[in-house]
This record gives sequence, C-alpha cells and structure tokens, in this order.
Amino acid sequence: MHSLLLDRARFVALVVALTGSGAGCAPVEAHEHNSAAQGAVSSDGRPADQRPARSVPPAYESLVRSALREIEGRVALAGDRHVDTRIALDRALERLAFGGRDLEEGYRLAMRSLVSAFPIGHLVVYPGSESQCGAEGLPMASSSLVDACPQPFGDHVVISMAATGNPLELERGDEIMAVDGKSGAAMLDAAFAQPMCAGGSPSLAHRRALSATSLLSAVRVGSVVSIRHANGATESKTLARLTPPRACHDPLGRDVRYAAQASLRTDGAAVIHIPSFFPPDNDAADVAGSLERFRTAIRVEFQKVQQAPWLVIDVRGNRGGYPDVSMAIAAGLPGARPLAKAIRCQSRVPFTQQYGGAIDYDFAPSNEFEYRGKVAILSDGLSFSATDYFLRVVRLATSAIVVGRPSAGAYGGSESAVALGVANGPGAVLFPDPWRCTDAAGQIIEGQNVRPDLEEDLLPTDLAQGVDTDVETAVRLLRR
Repeated sequence: MHSLLLDRARFVALVVALTGSGAGCAPVEAHEHNSAAQGAVSSDGRPADQRPARSVPPAYESLVRSALREIEGRVALAGDRHVDTRIALDRALERLAFGGRDLEEGYRLAMRSLVSAFPIGHLVVYPGSESQCGAEGLPMASSSLVDACPQPFGDHVVISMAATGNPLELERGDEIMAVDGKSGAAMLDAAFAQPMCAGGSPSLAHRRALSATSLLSAVRVGSVVSIRHANGATESKTLARLTPPRACHDPLGRDVRYAAQASLRTDGAAVIHIPSFFPPDNDAADVAGSLERFRTAIRVEFQKVQQAPWLVIDVRGNRGGYPDVSMAIAAGLPGARPLAKAIRCQSRVPFTQQYGGAIDYDFAPSNEFEYRGKVAILSDGLSFSATDYFLRVVRLATSAIVVGRPSAGAYGGSESAVALGVANGPGAVLFPDPWRCTDAAGQIIEGQNVRPDLEEDLLPTDLAQGVDTDVETAVRLLRR
C-alpha cells in the first residue's frame, strides 16, 4: 500500500463522514447564490423587517466574520465561484440579528446562510460542535423527523418511503404541497435555508435534492402540512409529534449497509445497487484490508450478473467515497476508452494563492469489474463526490446511458476540522475544501454535473404501486 493511497483513504473517510449527502457534461449551472436568504424570515413566517433587531453580543458577529475569513483563506474555489462575499456577509449578519426565534437560532441561520452562499459541495460549517448535529433545531441534511422520506417532484416533493405509523400517516406516492403556508419554490427554499449541518450546493440539481430530502427535518410540532394523496384527494394535517431522525439520502429508504447488491429481474435485466463508494465496515486500523474486502464484495455482485443482457447500476443517493473504486467500476463498462487526466485536483496552501499536492485521475479500461452487456446508470442530485467522478467518466469515456436526475457536480473534498471560537461565543467547526479540480484543459469542473440521457422524477403513481420509475425507464431504454 503506497503512502499516497493511505493519504487518500484518510481524506476519503473524512469526506464520507461529512457528506454522510465537456462533452456530455453540463456547463456550470446558473446558481442563485443563497437565494433563500434574500431577506431574513422569522420562524413565524414574518419578514425580518417587520421585527425589531435583537441585541447581538459582539462575540457572535465576530464569529460569523471569522468564518468568512477562514473560508476565503482556505477554500480553493472561494474566489472562483462568483460569490459577492460582502453581500454574503451582510445577509448572514441580517439573519443573526433578525432570524429565528432566539439568538441561538439566529446564529445557526447566519452560519447556514454563509456556507450556502458558496456553491461548493464539500465546504461544510457546523454551528457549535459536531456533537450537536442531529439534535433538535440542528438536523443533519437529508433527514426526516416524521418517519417518512421525500424526493423532489416538480416544484414540490413526493413521499418515496413511509414507515408504518408515521405521525402524518403518509404513504408512498403522497405529495407534500405546502408546509406552514409555504408552497412550491418557497417551501423548498425554506428547507434549504433552515439551520442544519450541511455544506454548500455546487449545482441547482444538488440544491433541489438537498432541499427536498431535508424538508421533513424543518417541521415542528404544530406544523401544518398540506398533502395530495395518490388518488387525488387532498387534506391538511397538523403535526402532533416528531420521531427520531431518519436518514433520507437513499431515494427508496433502503438499508444501505452493504457494499453492493445485485438482483435479477424476470425480464432478464439485472440491477446492481451501490449505495456508497466507501466500505460499510471500514476499519481505520486496517485501511488496505477494508478497501480490498470492499472491492471484492463488489466484484462478487458483478459476477452474478454476467449472463444478463442488460444491467442497471443504481448510484442514486451515493454520497461518494473512493474515486479510485468508482472509476475502476466505470473502467469495466462497455465502450470504455482511455482518458488522460480525466480529473486533476490540486490542494491550496492556506492563506496563499499557491497550490500543491496534485492528484491526477487518469482513466483506462480495466476488467476488474468487467461487464459486456448494455448498461444504464441511475443518478440523482445526491450522487456526490466520488459518484460524480464515476458519472463523469461514464459519460465521457463509455457507452453507458444515464437515467434519472442530474448529479451534484461536487469534485473537491473536505479537509480536517478548523475550530472557530471567540471568548463568550458559541463556537463553530469549519471543514474547508482546499481542492481545485479541473479537466484535461485546466477548466474548473465544480458544478459540472452529468445530465441524464433521459431526465425524470420518480412518479407518485409508480411509488404508490411499489414501482421504481427510474429502473423501469432504464430497462425499457436498454431493451430497444
């Protein structure tokens, strides 16, 4: 095991913990930086300018300013993503003074506003300490407090997973039309802007997915939720209780504690679900062994489908892991061809404009995960990091097609924590992204997600019947 691989392993472990959420590739999408924070809104829905400013201790404002300085000094793309940092700071301070029900909630809103102003996927700020993430008032991204998980559908959401006995009596296929009087884009913007442990969104596709899957972590006891059932009936319900947090990264709420899982359909098609490119049983004391066991487990699943004429590889909700693994899987797909410097990442030296620590990701065909039938890949807005690497080389250098929703477009990585604190202040933890990732021509690729050959949302009628819209579409296309 080379030391570089060990370094990558430690780096990948950190990225997964934090985000745990050219030809054929879309250009950087237009991104309304921090549009949810165009004006601070109180928790009761009134505009901030209708409420008096609270008294803010100097330590709180100092901490917000300190976080911005650290971002500007450590994050490689802080100056390349067209962010007006003066406006970003003003909006964050407005949240601090006017937002939320009290000073602590205002502070959390301010930090969320600041990080979401930067369309950089691996830039993460936790207001307070890491141990507070997931607690009341500071949920993890893509989680639910009502034992049901949503997915984006048009300008609102559809329930794709619902546990029996959930407090809103939601069922798969139900659509959430409004929460506490907000509907459509306003509802999703409110979910995106809520205090939560999350990073920036590099693309509109990621923002849409993050907002939708985090919607039901933004509710409180007493929230009024407007529902349209799969049969067309509508009703509003008042939330009477919350449930323990449930992760909603996977679009169907599957148990994802495996390396990969293959299944054969009665029509002859095969499906392999790869929930992560990071070992589910990672042993920090045996990185090399963990990685080899992981690759072996995935190979075993590929061996099960060799006789199938069509293969669907499902990486929806896959928050990344080892790019080496994800790209090796792509290298075994039909039509794979060499691509030199498919991705190059260089690390910024903090508080300078100098770069070092370059990692080149060359792509070449390989038979480790070989499959020679026709292949379709399923993606969505939470297909992130190493999954973006996978989808990028799939699109540029294989004949596989892509179905579902555009990927996140997040190519960097989070570094070790930087603790922020001032006397009498609440503290914060910053995980900067020092990586500047480019294509073979030297162009920055952050935000360049892969758009599917056929783009669609999961359909309420399909979900109500237990049908996976994306899989059915993919198989239909492969059988042509």
